[in-house]
Amino acid sequence: MSNIRYERHFMSNPSLPFIFHTDTIHTTQTASANWHDNTEFLYCIEGSGIVNCDHMKIPMNVGDTIVINARKLHDVTAKKHVKYHCFIFDNAFFTENGINIQDIKFNEKISDAHAGHLMEKIAESIIDTDNSLHITAVRLCVLEFLYYVTKNFSAKNTSLSPVASKSYTAVLDAVEYINNNYSMKLPLDDLAARVGFSRYHFSRIFKENTGVTVVEHINARRCDSAAFLLRETHKPISEIAAECGFESPSYFAKSFSEAYGILPSDYRKKYSKK
Repeated sequence: MSNIRYERHFMSNPSLPFIFHTDTIHTTQTASANWHDNTEFLYCIEGSGIVNCDHMKIPMNVGDTIVINARKLHDVTAKKHVKYHCFIFDNAFFTENGINIQDIKFNEKISDAHAGHLMEKIAESIIDTDNSLHITAVRLCVLEFLYYVTKNFSAKNTSLSPVASKSYTAVLDAVEYINNNYSMKLPLDDLAARVGFSRYHFSRIFKENTGVTVVEHINARRCDSAAFLLRETHKPISEIAAECGFESPSYFAKSFSEAYGILPSDYRKKYSKK
């Protein structure tokens, strides 16, 4: 795998915390290797291919659902060509609906007609934007699918499988630590020492494996948490900034605008549920 990138998923509509697109890969193409914190489902609708996931090569044929569990390095190659729907669900959606995504691991390959039917229902509901109950319909279809595959095609997550390299492992561990401790001060020297590299080497491999700098990732993670608080609470913006680890409201506003393309105050007006 080459051109490895960490994907940070931006869910533009908090009511629909999902990403959906349809991809076609031909023999001469390979989808870029990437990894991310959310769970991804690929549903094959045409042709055949191979999903390379960490150390495994998973055949993908029409009707198959391939699951990319969180933090798994993966890409897709085609025999002749392969066309598939890609669904990515925000981990928070699992948690909000009683599924502890951190403690489970989905089967990597699901060859099940009903699971495929539910995937098609999700795709149809997403495309049907003329439906006056569009958001409700999509969420209902997603929940029906997640309930079915969690009940029938998942097990307790006991360990991580082997990954590509020492550098990738170090970056993966650093990302997990940042995601769990973003509200604290996170000096670059401390993060580098934590994973056993020098500051310079850690900075370099982090950018190579994620496409962003360490500071950019920390700020993005803090902004994601702030976005939730802006939607769900009445807390003052300055208080949210401090709670999420920003040293000043002005730096928070700048970082949030870079991450979300909108000021925190405008984001709250647009998406607040209160």
